[in-house]
Amino acid sequence: MTIPGFVADDANADITNDKRDRAVIAEVGTTSLRISRVTAAGAPDPSFNGGASLAITVADAPPLVRVRTQRDRRILVVTSERNTGTGTIDLAVRRVNENGTLDSTFGTGGVFRWQGPGPAPRTWGAGVGVQADGRIIVSGRYGTGAGRYTGYVLRLTAAGAIDSTFASGGVRSLVWVAGSVNSARDVAVMDDDRIVTGGGAYDVTTLIGPSVTARLTANGALDTTFGTGGQYTYPLPSYGGGWYSVNVASNGKVVLGGVKYEDADLNQSTGNFLRYRDNGVIDTSFAGDGSFEYAPTTYVTGPGGFLDNDDRPIGALVIGSDVSYANAQPVLVRAEAGKKSCP
Repeated sequence: MTIPGFVADDANADITNDKRDRAVIAEVGTTSLRISRVTAAGAPDPSFNGGASLAITVADAPPLVRVRTQRDRRILVVTSERNTGTGTIDLAVRRVNENGTLDSTFGTGGVFRWQGPGPAPRTWGAGVGVQADGRIIVSGRYGTGAGRYTGYVLRLTAAGAIDSTFASGGVRSLVWVAGSVNSARDVAVMDDDRIVTGGGAYDVTTLIGPSVTARLTANGALDTTFGTGGQYTYPLPSYGGGWYSVNVASNGKVVLGGVKYEDADLNQSTGNFLRYRDNGVIDTSFAGDGSFEYAPTTYVTGPGGFLDNDDRPIGALVIGSDVSYANAQPVLVRAEAGKKSCP
């Protein structure tokens, strides 16, 4: 299937589905963001922008995009891009109507932009979710200088403005490891509106660091019933890893998806899931020690994974034959109960 308006060499994409089982795809390149919807039968949806993708011009967008749908089937898209007025790299959150037009009632002309408290003028968007009352949760990281970052979770009103009743002035800043690159790479909203986020912290020189997961109350305070003081740090062996997805199972267990690096150059890697109990402790009933590995020692990159209807983790990664990812292939792997790993 070909979606009109999409090109093959855009840098990054994400996919989700709405309440009518239509697939929504967002794709971002350096200068273009494209959003499209596909019917349950796998054809371009003619009720969305005439069956073509909605194309939006952006400036210097890093290769990261996240898309989710609201209960009313409107679409939220998170990117980072250069603000042509200030020159900074800002978080950008857009909302698109069900018919494929920008929602002019959201933010300013359909987009909310935000620059973290800094001081480095670079803010990345990475995750998005929606609470029961329609307020929007966004995660990512903002620059603090010398290559270092602080993770964040912020909340927007349904109209696309900072919700000052959340955490501190609308933002919960997260420093997993002081002086490191701290990231909140994804976010999941639980049925009771508590918020789970995860990612990691890596050293700016060695690029090695732990995986970290945190849970917040519905209003942005660290949930002290989870892990230690609201977070759990999982020390990865040898070379660290990259973490791209956060999911919460129906029993409240948290699954973090990503990769573990297998060499000093951080090129070869292994797909990985970590599962935590509801109290934030690693779940050793999952794969023996809480860590499930797949596609071992290959050239693996995100987006991470998701849960099926039975709460089984599905790994969704891209595997290349070498570090250039030439002739790369997408791979889906489902974790089987009780197994430690799979090829």
